[in-house]
Amino acid sequence: MELMRKADGELADADEEVFAAALVLMPPSIERRTKWLVVTCHAADGLPAMDEASSLGLYGAGIDAYAEVSFSGNPPIRTQWVTRRGAANLGVEWNRELWLPFNYPNFTNRIEVAIMDFDRFKENDRVGTIVLNFRDLDSAPLPLAWWPVYGAPDRVFFGRFKNRMNRLPTMASNYRGRVLLSARVEDTADNKDKDEVHWRPAVRVPRELMPPLAVYRLRALIIAGDELPTLAAGTVTGRLGLTAPEYGISVTLAGKTLDTPRVRVERGQAQWNALLECDVMLPVGAGGLSLGLPSPAPMPDTFIYLFRGDPTKDAVRICYARLNTAELLARGLAGSVPYWQPLREDIAVNAISDDDSAGSVLLRLGVGPLGEAVTIDWRAELRELEVRKPFELRVHVFQGRKLPAADETGALDPYLKVSIAGEQRLATKRYATTAPTWYETICMDVLLPPLRFANQVHVELWDWDEYTAHDFVSELRIDLSSPDVLISSARNLPPILPKPRWFRLTRLESKAVNDGTDASENHGELLLLVQLIAKDTRAQVVPLVPSTIIPPTRDMFLEIVALGCRDLQPFNFMQIAYPHVEFDVGDIGAHAGALACTAHARARVCVCVCVCGFVFVFLSAAHPDTHHRGTPPPPLCADAKSAKRKRVASARTVKSRYPTGRNPNFCERFMLPIKVPLDPLFAPSVSVTVLDNRLGGFDTPVVATSVIDLDPKIPWSPAYVPARGVQRRSSANPYDGSGIEGAAAAAAAAMGGGEGGGGGGAAGGWGGGSAQQPARRHGDQHCQEPHGATADGCAASSCPARRAWPRDGAPQPRQRCFATVKNTARGCCLVAMGHPA
Repeated sequence: MELMRKADGELADADEEVFAAALVLMPPSIERRTKWLVVTCHAADGLPAMDEASSLGLYGAGIDAYAEVSFSGNPPIRTQWVTRRGAANLGVEWNRELWLPFNYPNFTNRIEVAIMDFDRFKENDRVGTIVLNFRDLDSAPLPLAWWPVYGAPDRVFFGRFKNRMNRLPTMASNYRGRVLLSARVEDTADNKDKDEVHWRPAVRVPRELMPPLAVYRLRALIIAGDELPTLAAGTVTGRLGLTAPEYGISVTLAGKTLDTPRVRVERGQAQWNALLECDVMLPVGAGGLSLGLPSPAPMPDTFIYLFRGDPTKDAVRICYARLNTAELLARGLAGSVPYWQPLREDIAVNAISDDDSAGSVLLRLGVGPLGEAVTIDWRAELRELEVRKPFELRVHVFQGRKLPAADETGALDPYLKVSIAGEQRLATKRYATTAPTWYETICMDVLLPPLRFANQVHVELWDWDEYTAHDFVSELRIDLSSPDVLISSARNLPPILPKPRWFRLTRLESKAVNDGTDASENHGELLLLVQLIAKDTRAQVVPLVPSTIIPPTRDMFLEIVALGCRDLQPFNFMQIAYPHVEFDVGDIGAHAGALACTAHARARVCVCVCVCGFVFVFLSAAHPDTHHRGTPPPPLCADAKSAKRKRVASARTVKSRYPTGRNPNFCERFMLPIKVPLDPLFAPSVSVTVLDNRLGGFDTPVVATSVIDLDPKIPWSPAYVPARGVQRRSSANPYDGSGIEGAAAAAAAAMGGGEGGGGGGAAGGWGGGSAQQPARRHGDQHCQEPHGATADGCAASSCPARRAWPRDGAPQPRQRCFATVKNTARGCCLVAMGHPA
């Protein structure tokens, strides 16, 4: 539904822009004068039939077409309506000039030309829309050109999605003809009596002065389909999955259509192997190509449809892809190569279930001159598809980061679907985190053609819901012929796997890709390694080499000092009553919660978390048996039940509503044993979750979440950011100042300069002296003053706890706010880091 949200935003911007000229007050120094926008509508061609034939045979199918122009808050002005009868490809002529006055300078940029169908006894139907840019004709007029019209699919007569497609050409899924028009700006109307919108007759354009058209060859090699919808059939048995659907592929350009035969789909797979071609008439010079006279109009787009039913009668196009024809023409027939084209559901038709995929199509598509089409043959590629070999596909799933939230609290219960060639496997679900860790290897046996024709590896991220349908979040598609795939044979497996890489997830509506573009869209990232192993026979068993994908780690301890929360916002229209906080570490070792607190594990990562709206994070190395200046040794406070459920090291504070539920204090300290990887690429994260206790504990909703990345807090990481005010210490115990032998060597080992690099090495202490003091209750000086959340983070505060702790050279805090799915603040955090000695 992301596409529809963008459509709503674009419609809202267009509606606001219409009244901008009337709402904006101009200063007296700017003189405004009246000008005229003149849009000349000559003719239309290729229009669909909008009226059905009479059941009594009184009239046939056809259209009563007219053009309507809207600009700058003026009443719409339209041409006369002209009737044409026929089933499709209808043409009309208007030859009218439409004059619309406006005040210049103006603030309206959208010129909307709507092609309408007149109906006498009901509301007029919109065929499609052309949007012109006023800035393009402010300096020079738009010459005569053919403009493509886009709208909703045929035989869809109602629905809000249909209306949006008819009004927004960029969101449309159907080519609905073209219009011959021109536009210009006039200083005067040459008629003082007509100061309102009006029309004038225009001279009919002779054929020799029409925009030139050229003949091109459209060629399509439709090979196969993958992950096609399995429940989108026209019968009840098909929707229940009792019968396999039959699908075909259509390719349309400028009113010309190529259809493949329908084939039966098994496990989402289809094989067409059809070579189709036809001749099309395209404008010369459109789309920015220097092929003749320049044209301001764009080249009509090419559409690819997945349809069911008879294409000559009642075919329903359930999925589609929209391609730029100018790019296809620039590559030509020789430059095109086979590739997997992802499809998207036509939401105006809505013929696919919510948890089904629109699929993708393997095809080769090209547009070129007729002379090029004679010399290039694509039939040799069909013979290569007959050879298939056995492979074992291994997808090594490590972790995810920056995943988008799917719940209103900002939480996500992620799991992965990995599929290829009709085979699908699931990765284990994780709970309440946007930075999950998996460290799983998913294996599948598949038969594949040559790799340039092979199916894509499709990785989908889903949000698990217990009582409702699971929510699709984002996806990733990887070509097996890409350099990101490790290819080897079963006889020569690499003993050491290369490093994985981070892949950006995307959604079709956002048009994001994995090369780093579209950074504004946050669909998350996955750390993956795809391995393809060629087998001699299908029955051959390939050993798992290496036996584990968990990287080398060092046993360390995570220290959490939770002081409290500030400015927790209401949830579900109720104030926060009795909250507590859970801390979950995305540990790369699932058994980290069982790690014993021994003298051999002397290094630790100390993350002091003050969730009083603030989080203070420090890195230090110390013996885990050290005391807090006479206080007893800190216990291992991992929540065993939560750790078993979430497979991570976990801690939970007590419930508190003092001084208020919105600003509770906890003042607790936890010690969690974790495994920190030697390679910072695999650095884990800390998930902070705030829960409220209602109805005596029967309801504990999640009200806010946040994630703390440990990568910049690991001393040997390239992303390590030193903090201010941290002094070097030679003691293994940062609290009592006592020294130990080899402290300098241990500190060097902790920084990655020592030998071995494994767990259990001693390390010198780091972190400011009094910054490591335990949190103290302030008696009557509890945090009474609110910490105001602003758009830039947390505002300054005079909270007594914040003034009193930490101090004496402790690092300065950094702002962090709890997030929700709508990126609204539900409480604020302040993050600071200590640094090695």
